[in-house]
Amino acid sequence: IAFTPERRAPAGPARDRELVVLDSMWLTKAFASLISLKTSFIRDGTLPASALPHVWAGYAPDAVPFLLALFERYELLYQAPDGQLVVPLLLRDARPAAHDLEAARAASDAASEVVRIYTWDFLPVGFFARWMVKAIGLGYRPALVWRTGLLGADGAAWLLAEADLREPSLRLAVRGPQAAEALLRLHGELAALMHEWAKLQPKALFVGCPHCAN
Repeated sequence: IAFTPERRAPAGPARDRELVVLDSMWLTKAFASLISLKTSFIRDGTLPASALPHVWAGYAPDAVPFLLALFERYELLYQAPDGQLVVPLLLRDARPAAHDLEAARAASDAASEVVRIYTWDFLPVGFFARWMVKAIGLGYRPALVWRTGLLGADGAAWLLAEADLREPSLRLAVRGPQAAEALLRLHGELAALMHEWAKLQPKALFVGCPHCAN
């Protein structure tokens, strides 16, 4: 047993069964302060990692990396490579209006759109949020984000990803130059996540015809 002084984080990551929090309110308050954010730090469910010391201002500085790792392990937030944190509980529920989605990617060429639709018998809670972080890591900076969708741009290429958690399914649509190559990279990230994290196999995969789509 490694004893940790009050309000200080354990040195290094601890396995779940090796971690005992004697003051449960210490952890509860950290969780509450994150999901009740109503400040300028949070925007559509995302906030910069640099804001965490302000969010957890009542905690020792060395507790912040520990809390970040712990919350990520339990899928309460995800770190994107661009320094942003995605907090699924704070993402908006409602899908943006169709005209807002089209207006955001109006500069892209609709004729170059390629589509893939994946369906499963079962999709774990948190799967889409984790994959969304992978897409952001590939360079798709979010323009619009909601609980089951992401519209992001990587230069001239636009990605519209939407999950239907009832079916469940995931639709990926990429517009722009070299859209097919971009979609293959996204497929690679999705396949790796299915294998490494959830060990899922899609029930069906549909490849959209760009001529029919337009």
